[in-house]
Amino acid sequence: MADTEEQRKLAVSHVGGSSSKLCMLWRSSLTSTVAKLEAYIDFSEDENIEEGVLQEVEQGETLILLSLLICTCLED
Repeated sequence: MADTEEQRKLAVSHVGGSSSKLCMLWRSSLTSTVAKLEAYIDFSEDENIEEGVLQEVEQGETLILLSLLICTCLED
């Protein structure tokens, strides 16, 4: 565990490989899921929004939660 901010920054700069890729995947999935949810909330009553958007949001949530669960289990 980093004791100082400098150590934390150094540790973060050394993180790479699968951890970095996994974080980028989570970021991308979260961004996409939130955008779809916002579109559904903002436009579902006023305009035609693609069918299945809400189901895509649910699938995105499920994938993110499952990947977090798997990572948690792997750390134990």
